Amino acid sequence: MYKVFLVEDEIVVRESMRDNFPWEDNGFIYAGEASDGEMALPLIEEIQPHIVITDIRMPFVDGLSLSRILRKNMPWLKIIILTGHNEFDYARQAVGIGVNEFVLKPIGSDELLEVLGKTAAELQAEEDARDKLSRLEDLQKRQNEHMVSEFLNDLTIGALEPASAALNASRLGVDIIAPYYAVLLVAADVGSSSESRYTELIKLEDIVGQLSESNSDLICFRRNLKEHVIIVKGSGAPDVEELSYRIGTSLKAEVEDKTECRVNISIGGVKERVSGISESFGEAGKTRSFGFIFGDSKIISVADTAIAGLSFSDRMPFGREELERFLKEGRREELCGYVERQIDGFRSSQPNAFIAAFVYFSVVAEVNRFSSGLAAAESCEDGFPGGEVPDFSEWAGDLSLLADNLRFIIDRPLVCVMRRRSAGTATLL
Repeated sequence: MYKVFLVEDEIVVRESMRDNFPWEDNGFIYAGEASDGEMALPLIEEIQPHIVITDIRMPFVDGLSLSRILRKNMPWLKIIILTGHNEFDYARQAVGIGVNEFVLKPIGSDELLEVLGKTAAELQAEEDARDKLSRLEDLQKRQNEHMVSEFLNDLTIGALEPASAALNASRLGVDIIAPYYAVLLVAADVGSSSESRYTELIKLEDIVGQLSESNSDLICFRRNLKEHVIIVKGSGAPDVEELSYRIGTSLKAEVEDKTECRVNISIGGVKERVSGISESFGEAGKTRSFGFIFGDSKIISVADTAIAGLSFSDRMPFGREELERFLKEGRREELCGYVERQIDGFRSSQPNAFIAAFVYFSVVAEVNRFSSGLAAAESCEDGFPGGEVPDFSEWAGDLSLLADNLRFIIDRPLVCVMRRRSAGTATLL
């Protein structure tokens, strides 16, 4: 309903219009009244009506003066002038002010309804136009956000030449120019038990977005539902490194305080030039792969992996796809040869205990993932070898013992798969 405010110095006219016109039946609310423009102004500012009906000749502040003030302070307001004077000068002034309707008194209910109906139609048309514009702006905003995300993703994976990156950034309004950069990779985990999984991930996205809005040295975007990328830029390498750690620490604390998410944050090295963004992103991704060593819900930097003696150039055996393929298609008599081939290429790099731990826990994770996909796995338990795996700390530095224990781990689901093949039920995963 539209709110109507009446300004009229004649009390008989005010009471008649207030009491005799069916306001609510016709979609209006009689929101208030005043006897002159001076008294009306504070009430109109407080009530914020949609329509003001005002007489012209009133004491203190007349209707035309009131209309000028309202048009300046509340330009969206609809103003209907009531007058007993059919004079051209009044009408001319009213049009110049921007009055919507000019009506002669006395006015009957039918005529008032007609004038109000016309004014309400104008209000509705304006509301519809605003809604349409708002929807178009929201659509444009979403399209721009999508384009920016695609651009930033291409930038971080190294799919853009520096000149092209700078040009596209300028067109999209993204300030990427700086002497130094570092990339943070934020990976979230809500857990399958959370009933409000998507709500919590949206909270995470809001926190990351607010972080970006409050710091011009940060560029943030979401790669997928659970993964966000933060590009840190600055004028000095030490400043960028310090800001990266500070942002990672504060973000992790806020996310885990305000949401049910747990985050792992990996930080790439500080790099020069726009092309260095993809290098730092690549290092952040590789750093994240050492999460089995450092533990869950941690902040890990490329510097941490260097201190631990971990090298990105090491050939890591037991790739996920290759291991899964062997579990699906391999035979038990091929297991020893498969494990030895994987370990042989790894042995020459003289890996330390951290590397050995990474390999071992990576295999355990993949075997567990694969096993969980086997239908009716409990029926295969009797085919798994017995015994317990020795404490990892007792054999972490011995690759021969590592190989023995990996054979033990891989053998478990392999036996189950082979039995299902023999039984003709080998449709897996």
